[in-house]
Amino acid sequence: ARNAGIKIAKGDYICFLDDDDIWNEYKIQKQVEWFEIKQKMDSNIGLIFTYANIIDENQKNLGRYGYKVDGNIFTKILNGNIISPTSSVMIKKEVLENVGVFNEDFKCAEDLELWYRITNKYSVYSITEFLVDYRVRSNSLSKNIENLDYFSELALLNVFGNEKENKYIIENKNKILLQFYTNIAYAYFSSNNA
Repeated sequence: ARNAGIKIAKGDYICFLDDDDIWNEYKIQKQVEWFEIKQKMDSNIGLIFTYANIIDENQKNLGRYGYKVDGNIFTKILNGNIISPTSSVMIKKEVLENVGVFNEDFKCAEDLELWYRITNKYSVYSITEFLVDYRVRSNSLSKNIENLDYFSELALLNVFGNEKENKYIIENKNKILLQFYTNIAYAYFSSNNA
């Protein structure tokens, strides 16, 4: 559905709103303004995201999610997804035309796989305001840790395969993998699937 929307979109920027998430009324306005400001300093900007509140089915606040980032974050995202939920993101349409859209072979972690491709070529910035409510449901795809584990690992291994000459990856591959498997182990432990 996201790829179908991207294909017919006519604007310069693309945003996503999953059906159970909520945008703050000023989210889009602030992101467009931030793009215009940042483009004056960084012509390579490709994506902006906001911080997000995490809520449950009953609107109960479960926590908050957000990382302050400025510029090239490719090496940082290899050590863990620091881009907030997909509903918090705004991407230049031309970026998706250059790197491609969501990989439809991925049942989950398709956003992370796309973030790897974008951050490898473009700058990313965050707005340090909580402009999205990201809903977590007991039956969410992201709750299926085995699928998340498999497709997240596949996305990371694809990066390794595509970036064989990348000096950072060559020098830090074991460290990146250690961090990845630590994150997955924590996810299993937190979900009581260990």
